[in-house]
Amino acid sequence: TFKSENSVVWSDSMNARKKSYWKYTQNLKKSRLYTNWITENPDYLPLKYRPKINASDTAVLIEQKANQADLRYREDISLMRHYAARHERKTAELDQVVTEQAVSQGLDECTIEEIKRMWEEEVKHQENISEQLWKKREDFLTRKKDEDGPYRARNTVNQLTLDSHFTPTSADLYKSSTIKLRTGTPVNADTCNDWRRN
Repeated sequence: TFKSENSVVWSDSMNARKKSYWKYTQNLKKSRLYTNWITENPDYLPLKYRPKINASDTAVLIEQKANQADLRYREDISLMRHYAARHERKTAELDQVVTEQAVSQGLDECTIEEIKRMWEEEVKHQENISEQLWKKREDFLTRKKDEDGPYRARNTVNQLTLDSHFTPTSADLYKSSTIKLRTGTPVNADTCNDWRRN
C-alpha cells in the first residue's frame, strides 16, 4: 500500500504535524485563557509574572514594577497568538506533504482520495489527543489561579487608600496593617511579604 511503501514520509510528516498542532493548540488556547483572565479579573496576574517587591523599594518603583509586569503579561499574550498562527500555517503545509507525494508518483484520483481519507482519520485522532492534553493543562492553570489568589500590586500607588493620611513608603507598605485596595480588600504585612517571596 501507499502508506507502507512511503512509511518514512508518512511517519515523519505525521509526527511533525502532531508537534506543530500541539504548539498551535497550546499557544492559541493559552492566549485566550490569559486574555479572559486580564479582561474579567484585572486583580489577577499569574504568579510567574508578579514583580518581586523589596523592602527598600519606593512606592514609585513598586508602581513601575507592577506596570512592567502587566506589560510583559500582555506582550506574552501577543507572542502566543503569533506562535499559534505560525504553527497553524505549518500544520496546513504538512497536510499537503503526503498528498503531494502521492501525486508525484502518478497515482490515480481515487487512490489519492483514499490516501487523504486515511491521513485525515489519523490526524483527527492526534488532534483529539492534543485537545485532551490541553484540557488537563487548562484545568491545572485554572486550579493554580484559584490557589494563587488575586494579585494586589498592579498600579499600587493608584489603588491604595490608607486609613491614616500620609504618603506611603516602602516601609509603610510592609508594616501597615490597615492598607486597603480601591476594592476595599485589606492587605497586611504578611501579604506584602508574599509579594517579596514571589
